[in-house]
Amino acid sequence: MVRTKKVCCMLLSILVGIFIFSTMVFATESDIPNATSYVNDFANIINDEVEKEMQERAETFAKDSDGIQVVVTTVQTIGDADPVEYTTDMYNQYEIGKNNMGVLIMLSVETRDIQIRIGSNMTKYLSDRKCGEIRDEYGIPYFQNDEFEKGLNAMQEATIEYIGSKVESADNEVAVNPTQLDDIKSSGTFVKILCVVGIIACGIIIIVSLRKYFLKRKRNLQEKDKAIETLKSDLNTERSRNDSLRFDNAFLKQHLSETKVELQNLKERYKRAVLAYPDLDEKVDEIFAKEKEEADKRCAKKVEDSIRNVVNLECTRQNLSYFRNAYEAYENLSKEQQSYVPSELVNKIKKLYSASLELQREYEKEQKILHDKKVAKEVQESILGILSISVTRHSLDKLKRVCDAYDNLTAEQKKYVTADIRTVQDMRKRAKRMQDDYEEEERLREEERRRRDESIYNHFGGGSDFGGNDFVGFGGHSDGHGAGGKF
Repeated sequence: MVRTKKVCCMLLSILVGIFIFSTMVFATESDIPNATSYVNDFANIINDEVEKEMQERAETFAKDSDGIQVVVTTVQTIGDADPVEYTTDMYNQYEIGKNNMGVLIMLSVETRDIQIRIGSNMTKYLSDRKCGEIRDEYGIPYFQNDEFEKGLNAMQEATIEYIGSKVESADNEVAVNPTQLDDIKSSGTFVKILCVVGIIACGIIIIVSLRKYFLKRKRNLQEKDKAIETLKSDLNTERSRNDSLRFDNAFLKQHLSETKVELQNLKERYKRAVLAYPDLDEKVDEIFAKEKEEADKRCAKKVEDSIRNVVNLECTRQNLSYFRNAYEAYENLSKEQQSYVPSELVNKIKKLYSASLELQREYEKEQKILHDKKVAKEVQESILGILSISVTRHSLDKLKRVCDAYDNLTAEQKKYVTADIRTVQDMRKRAKRMQDDYEEEERLREEERRRRDESIYNHFGGGSDFGGNDFVGFGGHSDGHGAGGKF
């Protein structure tokens, strides 16, 4: 008896578990309300007059398009359900559209989500991108202001007009069927049509050929006119240049003539002077030589005085500029001028200049060593300070600055750095790897967020009966194509 009770309790527990599990599994399907018409306002946000107008528009379109159905549904909320899965399941449950040629526009008020799902064969007329454009242009501006009724009406109207234009274009492109073609042939009309088509084709070919001919001729005339204008411009330029050359030649001829006359006069005066003074050339040479000698002595005297002013100064690097200026002044003299400067004075200033220059070089070398040690000490202190920190991605900048500071040192400066720079470089590499891993994780998270925001949907299957009181679907099925998103 006790065993029987235990078995009954176990069976009862199993049955309760199965009931609860089945309730959880099929909760989503039961949450989708059954459609009753082309406009199913379960959220009660569309007034009766607009709902009637939308219903009539959808019915008329379904009749005119041989079964293409556009259904509008509103719900108060979809809870925690995925909007794409919910709308796809709703489409398949309603079985919208003949031959999978249907559109479902679903609005969830509380979750503020608008979705468009289309049948698997509707993609040749209505793409996912166009669904997104209809949503963004005709729906979102109204929904953001809580004007749900206007947005849904505009989206339905735009969808029907777009699909209607596409269907009409496709119908106009349908070819004549074989039966019609036989009728045309048998009635003799076929030959007439061919003749008319041939005449039209010939006319088009002639018109195109004439157009090409006249365009080519027009281009040739334009090129000739352009070449003529260029030649005219070049001719005018050449004329101006010739006029200028003629003027220059006349001026040069006149100047040459005047110069020849002046030269002839000078030659005659020179002949008369030589006849009067036979030793004129020698005396003139002596005068010029004496004037040059006096000028050289004056230059040499100025340099000699400048040297005498500095030769008694102490031989230090501070007096280098005085010695350099005096010695360079002597070097700039000509050979004749240098001969007038005492050689012992020249030797003395030369030695003073060389010695002070050497002192300056030694001083600069010492200063460079002190500077290198100072810079190296700063880098070494930064290396020793960074060795004690823990390696994280946040310490990458500090480690990079220390490594860059060491790399910027010269070879001489690096000799004074005794700290372990290789350890710092290894720390920098580890921090860089941590930063790269973090950035990769951020990139993946951003891509995931972008996929959610842009409503990049997966395709889902499944379907059920349309379910409804006054409306019967055609068994349409959606693969999840469409568009949607928050507003």
